Amino acid sequence: MRIAVIGDLHYPALHEDYRFIENNRDGFYSTFIQKLFSTPADLYISIGDLTNFGLPEEYEEIYKLINAQDKAKTLSCSYYGKSSPHIS
Repeated sequence: MRIAVIGDLHYPALHEDYRFIENNRDGFYSTFIQKLFSTPADLYISIGDLTNFGLPEEYEEIYKLINAQDKAKTLSCSYYGKSSPHIS
């Protein structure tokens, strides 16, 4: 079994003052996700800090990129990191 693992991706939501870098952010993360899922693997795992602050909009945006990939169904789990929301 081949496993592809990433960590500390830190996909950020952008404050209004930083909207000018939105195209750069989107281009970088889109390319990163495409390259990740083009790596031959049976399982893709994120080990933490998938987003920068754990904000709902960060998760929505990064999962749009992930779900656009044909192999997205093989993303097994994403562990919470220090920047992720705490679940009680």
